[in-house]
Order: sequence, then structure tokens, then C-alpha cells
Amino acid sequence: MSIFNKIFKSSNSPKKDVKTIKDFWEWFVQEEARFYKAIQQGDRIEEDFFIFLSEKLAKLNERIFFLVGMEKKTKIAELILTPDAVVKNIAFIEDLIAAAPNLPNWKFTALKQASDIDSFEIRMGDMLYNKENINFYPIEHSAYPDQIDLVMVYDHYDENRHHEIYNGVCIYLDNVLGEYKSITMIDNLSVCGPATDLPELISIDKLEAYLTWREKEFVERYHDVRHNSAEDSFASFEGSVDDGTPLYAIVNNSILHWDYKASHPWILLVMVHYQPRPEDGFPSQEEYERLEQLENDLMEKLPEEDGYILVVRETGNGLREVSFACHEFRKPSRVMDAITRKYAQQFQIEYDIFKDKYWRTFEKFAE
Repeated sequence: MSIFNKIFKSSNSPKKDVKTIKDFWEWFVQEEARFYKAIQQGDRIEEDFFIFLSEKLAKLNERIFFLVGMEKKTKIAELILTPDAVVKNIAFIEDLIAAAPNLPNWKFTALKQASDIDSFEIRMGDMLYNKENINFYPIEHSAYPDQIDLVMVYDHYDENRHHEIYNGVCIYLDNVLGEYKSITMIDNLSVCGPATDLPELISIDKLEAYLTWREKEFVERYHDVRHNSAEDSFASFEGSVDDGTPLYAIVNNSILHWDYKASHPWILLVMVHYQPRPEDGFPSQEEYERLEQLENDLMEKLPEEDGYILVVRETGNGLREVSFACHEFRKPSRVMDAITRKYAQQFQIEYDIFKDKYWRTFEKFAE
């Protein structure tokens, strides 16, 4: 495929006529001929395609990015949707692409796919990134043996341009590994330049094999591990924010000392904003009952026996935070999308999903 023409962030437009995935594709089918023409001609692609596409996508999800291009020989236009490293949006993009219509002039792809590492390179400004100038080495942690912590060694590294080079290396990895592997398989990534005191470097073209080997070991060790909290003990914590407003937390104390935390490496953090009582910041009885209803709904849809463990519930200062440890991230993403819509008239709800194999997020409670 020719080089992609543009990456364009979805606008933060209000949700109007496009409310569902079905609505989106019905609209796209009506407009696809003129969109195809805009890509083919190329001179007004932003005005005639990008603006309209970004507006409609934003009505479904405000954090969807896209790339478009056209294959020179077949003249097939490709639309790639990308979450730009936002894990909670991967499942949404996969669902959106799975529902795409079969159009003869179009190819629809979820996430950036892997390119041929032998021929792929990118240039950002005056910096070139390819397999000849990037190597890597892993950092091993005895306390966290399943952690995949990688250092990318870039031959032309300049400390004064660290942020720019770090972004360039990340974009390069997205393209040579494929976006899914790049987002989900690497726990921590840093970038440096060549030095005499570094460990033995590994060629970047061996990175995919290294990650596949580490993932295979991880899956074999933890795939079928589940937890039963029937006999767990729970602890309560009291604290306060900077202005003295009290906070109250209920924590599964037993699970914080579990030996198999890495079997549930994804943390779902749900943040529910409620109307606080002015005297102490806690919810009223009526508000508390609504919060309990929401939480019970969430636990019913994310049952422990299926790999979703409620670890901490924290309340105070107008905010209820509920944290789950999850064995995967797709179902929590879909559940939270439904929960957010269902309770939209009652609460402002935000959520995040991130990888934390050793639950360091909860260390303050374990201590």
C-alpha cells in the first residue's frame, strides 16, 4: 500500500444522528462513492472526507483515530481505525470493523497491522527509523519475573530530543509489530542511545519472536487461574483529601496477598461522580442506593468466576471508585460502554483499563 495520507483525530462533536454502529455504516454506505473519489483525487481529502468521517466517529466514540490510503495496483481504498494506544477502545474498534459492509472498493481494518520489517522504515523530520539503527535489550526483575520491560537502543539518539525520538520509536514498533502486539504485550518501554556499559543488544527483527516466547510462557502459567473470594477477608480504610474531606475504602485484603496476581493483569478503574452531601462529601441514602445498584449491575456482568475480581471500592468527596482486576480487557470495555450509557441520566461515569501485572496500583492498601 502507498504511504498513508493522513492521521486525523476525531473531533469532540456532540452526539446527534449517529447513535449506533448500525447507524454509522448506513451513513457510510450512502456516502462511500464520494469518499472514494476524495481519496482517489487526493487534493481535497480533508475537506471532502476526513471532516465528515471524524465527526460521525466522534458521535460513537471520541477517542478513535484513523488512517486512509489507496493500494496503487488494485485501487482499493483502505480505512484503518486505531485507538492510539488507548486499550479500552480496542474492543469497540474491533466490533465496529466486524460490522462493516462488504463494499467492492473498500477494505476496513481494525488497528494498524504489521509491516515487513526488512523493508519498512519511517522518517520523522530528519530522523530515520529502521531495523538497521534500532536494537533492544530486556530488563529482568527478580520480584516481577513476568514483567516485559524493554529498552530500545537507537543509534542516533539525542537526549535533547528524547520525547521526539521516543514517539518515533513507538510509531515504528506499532508498524513492525502491529498495533495490537505493541499495545498489549510490552509492559514498559524506554529509549536510549548506544553506550559501552549496556548489556548485549538484540536485533530488532528478533523482537516479535521474543515477545511471542514470553507471551506463550505467561499464558501457559496463568491461563486457567481463577479466584474464589468466598472465604476472603475484607478491610476498611479511612483517610482524607487535602482539604480534610473524608474518604472511605473497602478492600479485599486477602486478594492483595494472592500469589497469582499476574493471572489478572488488566485493571478496570470505574469512576462514578455523585452529588455529595455538603457536610461530609459522602452520598445521601438515595444516592448511595443508586450507586449500589450500579455496582451490583457491574458485578453481575463481570462475575468473579469468569475472571473479574473486585479489589477496592473507595468513596468520598463526590466520587465512588471501583477497581477490578481482570484476566482480559475486551469484555470489561464492552460492559463499561453499556453501563455508561445505561446510567448516563443518573451519574457522570468515567473509566480506564490499563495493564498492571503485579497490581502495584493497590500497594498503598497492602502496606
